[in-house]
Amino acid sequence: MKIKFSATINNMSLKKDGEYRLELKVPLLDIAKPISMVRLLSVGFIVGILSEEKSKAIITEAYFYKLAIDREGESKVIISFSGESIADDSLSFFGKHQEETVNIIIRSKKNEG
Repeated sequence: MKIKFSATINNMSLKKDGEYRLELKVPLLDIAKPISMVRLLSVGFIVGILSEEKSKAIITEAYFYKLAIDREGESKVIISFSGESIADDSLSFFGKHQEETVNIIIRSKKNEG
């Protein structure tokens, strides 16, 4: 399974247990994409994030954490991953591109078709 969409990096935080949480805002135009992520519950996936100037971050193993949709149709998708699942230089990507629109590619680790 492969999902592509555009989103705005809203927030990234580090929790006490060492897990990172990345919150993405997805506009109404792409609402079907985050909804299709529900199929990835309990399945690890790979995330590629590409900015407009072509810098990128790769998360090698992430998990779907939360999906919320407000009444205007904007979605908030939160994914969770450990510090070992991302290269150190990719962590700075999120600070540099906070509140920017980026392209997201999510690919399931299991072959689900």
